[in-house]
Amino acid sequence: MSNSVRKDAIGAIHAVHAAFCAPGDYGYDDPKGKALSGLYSLYNKLCAMALIAKLPDDDPDKTLEQRLAECLAAAIDTPLLRLNDVSSGEEDGIALYLGSFKPEICECAALLLEEAGL
Repeated sequence: MSNSVRKDAIGAIHAVHAAFCAPGDYGYDDPKGKALSGLYSLYNKLCAMALIAKLPDDDPDKTLEQRLAECLAAAIDTPLLRLNDVSSGEEDGIALYLGSFKPEICECAALLLEEAGL
């Protein structure tokens, strides 16, 4: 999946959220609440599978090593899951990162990124 498709998917889902807010605002048994819940659940699954993750823009001048290093950095620096109070619209919730579960992987990745000069 190209970065432009990823950005379009993220933008569309964020626009739906901005327009309709949380499923609980309608009730989870209401058709609108069920539809929003399903969409947000799909969004979380796609993010977890890195299908719509925010990745650096494609740059044909970058070497494979540079692109792999940027991807590794994004895997470490991007939250696996963010828990927010969606009704307030603020992003000051709890973020869970890979390092929360496997710090040894993150430490190794940090050393590799340092070695690559990033």
